[in-house]
Amino acid sequence: MTVNKIEPIQIPQVEPRWPAALTVLVAIGLVSALPYRIRLIFSLLYWQIDLGGPEARINNAGRKPDWLFPQTGVPEDGPSDWRPTFIDYLFLAYTTATAFSPTDTLPLTARAQLLLMLESAISMTTVIVIASRAINILGS
Repeated sequence: MTVNKIEPIQIPQVEPRWPAALTVLVAIGLVSALPYRIRLIFSLLYWQIDLGGPEARINNAGRKPDWLFPQTGVPEDGPSDWRPTFIDYLFLAYTTATAFSPTDTLPLTARAQLLLMLESAISMTTVIVIASRAINILGS
């Protein structure tokens, strides 16, 4: 009778994948929150520079506006003491990011035009990167 020698089972060493998975999850979280961060950053920027900033607006410093809001363009249709608030600048940033162009609020200065172009370019690039990544994932 022959006795067969029993060899121990070789278990292949597998590298842990959790660092890569964690990196992917963090990247997805950052990319998905990016459009909201862009809108918030640009709304704060618009709010800070228009009419000299919020303090100058409160004190009626007399600076020229960077944007023409509909309420100031047609004063007889709106309140006589209307001034833009942060929500107006947030709406401006949101519509610029989603439409890739100004909608109801028009830029009056070169810096306002450049900021709107920059926000539109960043938003469009973000959409293209996310779409191309989705296409890449679906293709593999």
